Amino acid sequence: LIAVLVALVFGMLNVIGAGKASMLQNMFVILVLGLLAWFTIDGSLDIKPARFSDFFGQGETTMLSMIGVVVVSYMGLTKVASIAEEVKNPDRNLPLGVLLALGMTMLLYVLGLAVMIGTVPADQLAATKTPAADAAMFFAGRTGQIAISIAAIAAFLSVANAGIMSASRYPFAMGRDHTFPAFFRKV
Repeated sequence: LIAVLVALVFGMLNVIGAGKASMLQNMFVILVLGLLAWFTIDGSLDIKPARFSDFFGQGETTMLSMIGVVVVSYMGLTKVASIAEEVKNPDRNLPLGVLLALGMTMLLYVLGLAVMIGTVPADQLAATKTPAADAAMFFAGRTGQIAISIAAIAAFLSVANAGIMSASRYPFAMGRDHTFPAFFRKV
């Protein structure tokens, strides 16, 4: 029910105007980046270097299997291509945007993982389904756990909104290519 409600709200917001949806998107991104910056800075003060010993103790294949989980986060970059027509100065701004997004994502993942691995004992980290929230609980208590959970929810909402924002571009392009009915090519 919550997912349906969120989809309807974001859908209506996008129908009203891309500007309003973009403004909401920007607020989500700022919130997430702010909370992740706090997580990284505050959490780095509690990192115990000994927790990184025997990092590859289970073999490289265990770590490689996690790459599939992380790759999902980079898939949002394909949404950039779907709205390329709306971008001012796309020759410059699209590659720059993609490279900055990739760089920021990699940096956030490395720093976030360092905080999670360095603050939570390995046995607890291996058993949890919420490693970031557990790490925040270790160094900031219940308030930290709630804050990082809010960041996760905002990130998921941001992805949902971005998906809806970009989804309309595909039928629009297919309408202009005459592979979809003509009414899809109207803005």
